[in-house]
Amino acid sequence: MNRLTSIAAVITFFLFRYALLNEAISTTKHYIVYMGDHSYSNSDSVISSNHEMLASVTGSIRKAEDAAIHHYSKSFRGFSAILTPEQAQKLSG
Repeated sequence: MNRLTSIAAVITFFLFRYALLNEAISTTKHYIVYMGDHSYSNSDSVISSNHEMLASVTGSIRKAEDAAIHHYSKSFRGFSAILTPEQAQKLSG
């Protein structure tokens, strides 16, 4: 009986952990941020500028790089990123 209790405890732990991770992931969404006409001379400066803007809501350049999905740099300026609704609201205001 003691072995079954241990197994049940381990399974419960992992299910609880999965539920917490799933809740954290489900609070983020994929957003596309449009910032107008393309105005930079090269795509590296676009990406750097996008990361700086994202860092203002994610807390660091590293987190901004992780959140960024795609950088639009050919016909308009913008990016797509995985953000919380609160982060997206901060960027829009």
